[in-house]
Amino acid sequence: MLKSKASQHEPANSSNIILLTGINGYIASHIALLLLQKGYTVRGTSRSSTTPERILSQPAFQAYASVSPLPLQHVVVTDITAPGAFDDAVKGCHAVIHTASPVDFRLTTTEAFMAPAIGGVVSILQSVYNENKLHGGKIRSFALTSSIAAIVDRWRYPPISEGGTENRAYTEADWNEMGANVARKSETEGPFLPMVAYGASKAAAERSMWTFAENHPDIKEMGLS
Repeated sequence: MLKSKASQHEPANSSNIILLTGINGYIASHIALLLLQKGYTVRGTSRSSTTPERILSQPAFQAYASVSPLPLQHVVVTDITAPGAFDDAVKGCHAVIHTASPVDFRLTTTEAFMAPAIGGVVSILQSVYNENKLHGGKIRSFALTSSIAAIVDRWRYPPISEGGTENRAYTEADWNEMGANVARKSETEGPFLPMVAYGASKAAAERSMWTFAENHPDIKEMGLS
């Protein structure tokens, strides 16, 4: 349950704008509330123009609806993979938290998970890069919300419960390497495994962030996580 602490709103931080993509999501809504409680101005993105009203109608957020200026901004982004999709959203921001990613288990192909997950990361990083490099922006931090599914690879390292010899202790050096192949194989052999495809997309999205950073050295000056 989301609990508001509007009395802890700290106006001193209000000039710092934090861009939060996919603000209508479960995790993002909790992040938004925490940022508001710290006094930051939150600029969310979603595909619907009615998102701000829905968020501010929730009990935990209602106290912020009367704050002036309103600490919750919003930009509609209908296609997160489109070039320049986040150009307007990043303007004037100081940090970016990218949570937007497909979590629709009704999807029927691996590519339906992969394309927006990877494309969304590349699109927003390009917007961040352009804002800082070309327009004198001040974005100093970029955080990508990932998942344990990005590192757990139970096909390479099956746990004891699935016939393996040991339960692997995963670290940040690990990647979900086989999930994409397993998911694609399930498309043809059936039944399709959407949760496997989702996990593979999280690994691919995070890797695309590090690849982008390697190809754009200037963005390494930011705090990437």
